[in-house]
Formats: sequence, structure tokens, C-alpha cells
Amino acid sequence: MTDAMTISAAAQLREAENQLAYFRGRVAALAQHIIDRDQLLQDAKQAVDEASMREIELNAQVAELQDKLRIATAKKTTGKDAAHGE
Repeated sequence: MTDAMTISAAAQLREAENQLAYFRGRVAALAQHIIDRDQLLQDAKQAVDEASMREIELNAQVAELQDKLRIATAKKTTGKDAAHGE
């Protein structure tokens, strides 16, 4: 192998190594991006789950308050009827 061929091969090797390093960096950046997005999705899922649980709790509270209101209204109506002799 001549000196010119050796120099050319070494230059090609350096270029290939540089490209490989670049693509490894891109792969690492994309992998980190995927990890970050996955974490965001997990956080969003947890927030949705927590909101759903809170909605269930609030619906139960609303139902309980509606029952109390019906009972109070019924007692008030019954009390008025009794006061008027009905």
C-alpha cells in the first residue's frame, strides 16, 4: 500500500468514525426524547387517573348532598302540612 493510499484510507476511516459518532449522538438524543415523552405520558396518565378518582368522590358527595336536601325538603314540607292541620 502506498503512502497516498494509506493517507486516503486513514482519512476515510476518520470520516466514518466521525459519522458514526454523529449518528450515535443522534440516537442518544432520540432515545432521551423518547424517554422524556414516555415520562410525560406517564405523568399525564397519572393526572387523568387522579382526576377520575376525584370525580368519583365528588359525584358521591353530590349524591349524598342531594339525598340530604330531599330529606330536609320532605321534613320541611311535612312540618308545614302538620302545622296547617293537613
